[in-house]
Amino acid sequence: NSYKLKNLIEILQDLPLEYTPGTKSLYSDLGYFLLTYLLESVYKKDLEELFKEAKRIIPFSKRAFLDFRPLKKGVDQEKVVPTSVCPWSKKILRGIVEDENTRALGGVSGAAGLFGNIYGVLDALEFLVACYKGEIRDLSPNIVSQFVDHREDISEYALGFMLPNEKEKVLLKDKVSSHTIRHTGFTGCSFFMDLEKGLIIVLLSNRVH
Repeated sequence: NSYKLKNLIEILQDLPLEYTPGTKSLYSDLGYFLLTYLLESVYKKDLEELFKEAKRIIPFSKRAFLDFRPLKKGVDQEKVVPTSVCPWSKKILRGIVEDENTRALGGVSGAAGLFGNIYGVLDALEFLVACYKGEIRDLSPNIVSQFVDHREDISEYALGFMLPNEKEKVLLKDKVSSHTIRHTGFTGCSFFMDLEKGLIIVLLSNRVH
């Protein structure tokens, strides 16, 4: 997997820029593949192991699941929602990552591959809110704030999270604080979280199927 990832990074290095850095901001999976490579290079561990270590500080309930490659972790395929039909094999993808590049990397990357149920997602998000408010010291409030409160005039993103778009801002008006972030996954899994008010909304669907 590390060999494939290195090859992917070499390909990325040869791609031309879509725009001059600092002039605008667009989402791209490519940056998250680069992040995967950097994390694995710095810590000398693969991303799946790093994620496993990070999860140890979150008090997950017994019903919670949040992990890569669920079928290899013993999860019954019947308990995983199908996402789409693979254009090559013509088989339904169920417990197998949707993103083709991540699939080629073995199912694990910073761009895609994470599977979870509602309990796993909520436990992780509730943990972030508690850390942000200083109620739990396992993760520094300053570190969480550095990611979720990061703002740039040209960008609709915090660090690793999306921000409410203009339509959502009008719709929500004064119902949420300025410390609100969101995530929208390609397959239809999303969350909306106001860290100041402790409001969390999670939607897990199979939109593309």
